[in-house]
Amino acid sequence: MPIISDIFLTALNYIIQKPIMAILSRATKSQFVIALFSEGVFGACFSVLGFLPQICLMYLFLSILENSGLITRMAFLLDDFLQKVGLNGKMVYTMLMGFGCSTSATLTAKNMVDKNSQIKASLITPFMSCSAKLPIYTTLALALLGVNSVWLILGLYLLGMVVAIVLAIIFEKTILPTKSTQFVIEFPPLKVPEIFNIWQSMKTSCKQFVVKVFGVIFGASIILWLLNNVNIKFEYVGESGKSILYSFSSIISWMFKPIGLNNPNIICALLIGLVAKELILSSFAISNKVTNLSMLGASLTLISSAVNFNIASGISFLVFTLLYFPCVSNFGVLLKEVGAKYTLFGVGVQFGLAYITSYIVYSLLAKGLVYTLVGVVVLIVFMLSIKIIYKKIKSKKIFCNCPNCNNCKNK
Repeated sequence: MPIISDIFLTALNYIIQKPIMAILSRATKSQFVIALFSEGVFGACFSVLGFLPQICLMYLFLSILENSGLITRMAFLLDDFLQKVGLNGKMVYTMLMGFGCSTSATLTAKNMVDKNSQIKASLITPFMSCSAKLPIYTTLALALLGVNSVWLILGLYLLGMVVAIVLAIIFEKTILPTKSTQFVIEFPPLKVPEIFNIWQSMKTSCKQFVVKVFGVIFGASIILWLLNNVNIKFEYVGESGKSILYSFSSIISWMFKPIGLNNPNIICALLIGLVAKELILSSFAISNKVTNLSMLGASLTLISSAVNFNIASGISFLVFTLLYFPCVSNFGVLLKEVGAKYTLFGVGVQFGLAYITSYIVYSLLAKGLVYTLVGVVVLIVFMLSIKIIYKKIKSKKIFCNCPNCNNCKNK
């Protein structure tokens, strides 16, 4: 799928970007304007369009499963287990989607039995490791562990699933109990799916994805590009240590010292990753001044590199990348689907879990048992305090509680 995306983006580059940039280069000599369009505008567009081939393929195979009647039977078989964590068999489709794209998976959560089930599904789906994170896993894990990297990558996928299930149980017992336990599903006959039905289903899903996601990613990408390329005086400095984003990363770097990530370049990459996780590797490549993926992997273990990891900090970074908020497109969809209250609550839970879990991993590998036990205790307290945290957030005045307000539709 990455190969298809590369071919697709290369074609767009030759058909659209190069002709427009050639005209713009003749019209102005401003380095800022040229960089804004080439890296900011087109970079933002392509960051969305680059997902399309893999999103279309994912919807294609899911449409085949759905139209053949197989996914309905999978939902029925897993319903007993999912009922125990406050979900039902319909969550199977959303979970499968989550391994491809968290944003598109969140859109499917609206098919859940009741509103609380939809909110639970939407909040835990981002913990399913999406395809955008896999290049980060493979690049860094291979650099750190070589042939044994497969076990680390498998562990990350399993960790995400375990966290999602545990959170679902906690939500079910505290703030989001399931209001309806009915699970009614119609068993269509097993059949060879019709091409026309598959095409219509895939086209509708892809259109819905682009309409709901494009604007959010485009706007956030432009803003983030400006922050990463201009200084406090709004002067163009390129991607350097003088940009607003790098300066901000330097200021907050002390916060990441307990998890071994107190490098402004790493924090800057994590912030850029909020637009799209693939951009993390691009940010590392720019910081380490390398041009291809194989060179990047080797550079990430060199102490002389601007961005470098040892085993402890590297695994801590991968765990944090797995658990912290996926991307702004997911944020935008959550706002529309479940409202501001649960979106901000979900963001807080994800960042809290990412930080505490990374601390436990880093302490276990670099600091010792005492620090690890402290992290475990903090994690347990955090998980048990979710209801209290939710009530504190809900009581803030930024959330209107009037029954007629759209922001309160998920009250």
